[in-house]
Amino acid sequence: DPSRGCVSKTELRMAIRRECKLRLIYRNSEDSETTRVIRPIALVYHIRAVILVGWCELRGSFRHFRTDRIYGCEVLQTGFYG
Repeated sequence: DPSRGCVSKTELRMAIRRECKLRLIYRNSEDSETTRVIRPIALVYHIRAVILVGWCELRGSFRHFRTDRIYGCEVLQTGFYG
């Protein structure tokens, strides 16, 4: 459902396993949109949302992203260490 984000959980799990960076288009709770490159670490299944945890290159720290707020996701050819 595009009104609730459009990211494939299968694609996220594959990127985590293969240690591939992701370029995300993310909208926060105020509907402000940013583009982030992250190194995905884990998916966390919470009662109200599925959360993607990863190292955010923009912020230089670990961040979490609600998958229902991810409106674009591109698996990059660059690995975590490349």
